[in-house]
Order: sequence, then C-alpha cells, then structure tokens
Amino acid sequence: MGKTKALLTSQFKRIGRDSLLILLMVYPFLLTIVGRFLVPIIQEATLSNSFNLADHYHALMVFFVIMNPVLYGDIIGLMLIDEREDNTLSAIRVLPIKMSHYILSKSAWFLIISTISGMLITWLINLYYVPIIASFLINLVASLGVLFGMLLINYLASNKVEGFAAIKGTGFILLIPVIALYIPQPFNYICGVTPAFWPSMALAAYFDKFTPTMDAWAYLGIGVVYISIVSLILYKKIMQEILS
Repeated sequence: MGKTKALLTSQFKRIGRDSLLILLMVYPFLLTIVGRFLVPIIQEATLSNSFNLADHYHALMVFFVIMNPVLYGDIIGLMLIDEREDNTLSAIRVLPIKMSHYILSKSAWFLIISTISGMLITWLINLYYVPIIASFLINLVASLGVLFGMLLINYLASNKVEGFAAIKGTGFILLIPVIALYIPQPFNYICGVTPAFWPSMALAAYFDKFTPTMDAWAYLGIGVVYISIVSLILYKKIMQEILS
C-alpha cells in the first residue's frame, strides 16, 4: 500500500513540472466547451441546409466520452516509452517492486482523472441525460482504455518517433464505436474488437435513437473482461521485449 501511495504521489508531483500534463488537466474543460457551446451553434447554422445535427447527438456524445481516455492513454504511452528509452524500466527490475505493480500504479492516476473528467464531460455537454451512477460506471470502464492505450502504443513502438506514428496510425480506433451506432444490430458487434465499443454501447443504451440488444450493465461487464484480457496479453508481450 505504501509503495502504491508513493508512486501515485510521484505522478501527482510530476504534473506541476510537465507542461503536457498540465494541458491534459485543462483539456477536458476545452472539450466540454466545444460540446456545450459550439455544437448548439453548429446545430442552428445547419438547420437551413436540411441537416439536423440533433439527429446525430448520440454519435457526438459517444465521441466526446471515448476521446477522453484515448488521449490519456496515448500520452501515458509516450511517457512509458520515454522510460524505456532511458532504461528506467530495466532499472526497476532490481528494485523491490513488481513491474506490473509499477505500471498499474502509473496508469491508476490517469484512470482516476479520466473517469472524473469523463463524468464532467458527460454531464456538462448536456446532449443526453445519463444518471450519475451509470455515468460513473460507464466512464470508469471506458477509462480502462487508458491502460489499453498505453500498452498498445508500447507494443507497436519502441521509441518516441514510432510512438507518434503508432498514435497516428491507430487514430481510427476512436471512430469505430461511433460508426457502430449506424451499423444494424447485431452486425455492429464486429466492432467489439475495439475495447471502447463496450462502454460506448452501454452509454448508447440511454439514447432515444439507439435500441440496445443487451442491458447497459451487460455491455459494461463484457467490456471489463475483454479490456482486461487484451491488456494482459499486451502487457506480457511488452514484458518479453523488455526482459529479453
């Protein structure tokens, strides 16, 4: 417990020294401003063109909520690549701490921030009403994507240049849960290979333009299991590379 507290404290202190991390603290509010104020303006501007943006609010809601943990996962993934290049992870092998403990503690802080900021985004952009307990659980499961994103970037890249390329190359993942809303069910389950699909479908269960085939809690349960399994597979592959 003491080791976990020390690692979380270290991550917290780093925020004040890293301009990129400071930006991450501000970014959810910028995203909220876009959703709260810019979307209604665009809605009014496009009505005269026989296009009703309100018909796609469910897709925008999913995009805003899922974009949150994706960005955090990309950033913490780059931070972990930095530590790999500096041989920090190799040095940890001789310390009295498990590598899994270190990585989980490192991502825990961002998971907490992602969950809280995701709830704020869900509430403040006010496109759809989502009960607070449901919002918490949906954003918590979605924020497991922080760990998945961090591991995916490190599986695909061994240095920061490759890391940025991996982020660019996997950017389409953000759109898959949105596209799934427009694919007839049950064919949209093919999009379930993307971890973000499951919390997205749980969120979509609260939209009047989407009729789910399962209960929201079933989507969340599957999401937790699936994201955990995929993240564990990625973690083991990364550890094989680091320890080799």
